[in-house]
Amino acid sequence: MRAYVDGDYMASQLLYATAFHEMRVRVGFFPDSVIAKPREEERSVWEKDAKDRFVYIMNGEIVAYSHICGDEISSVSVRADLQGLGIGRKFVMYLCNEIYRRGNADVTLWCVVGNDARNLYDSLGFKERRTMEFVRKDF
Repeated sequence: MRAYVDGDYMASQLLYATAFHEMRVRVGFFPDSVIAKPREEERSVWEKDAKDRFVYIMNGEIVAYSHICGDEISSVSVRADLQGLGIGRKFVMYLCNEIYRRGNADVTLWCVVGNDARNLYDSLGFKERRTMEFVRKDF
């Protein structure tokens, strides 16, 4: 695991966009989900807060990506074919330690209802505070 650098953008963005698209489709709440394309505007934002982004390297390849914001783990993405191997567990533990190292007493994260990652978060001691429902109106 290491800090994100700008040269990681293409691989990290593809991993992140693919993982979140697959999760949205799997839980069934986002029928019109698409894999987001890389954008220079996004790359610039990622570069500006690179200190809050991390990658997990295995065999010289980025296999997981994450972003933290204050005391919150705002995203964790592990390549689908490598899920279930403990990468997510090690990565989330690393991120929690980084958040604590930065002086925060708590760690927060959001999990979409039906996301299989919930089992991982529960096993690491995360407790549900509230459930939110997203609704939308089709035109």
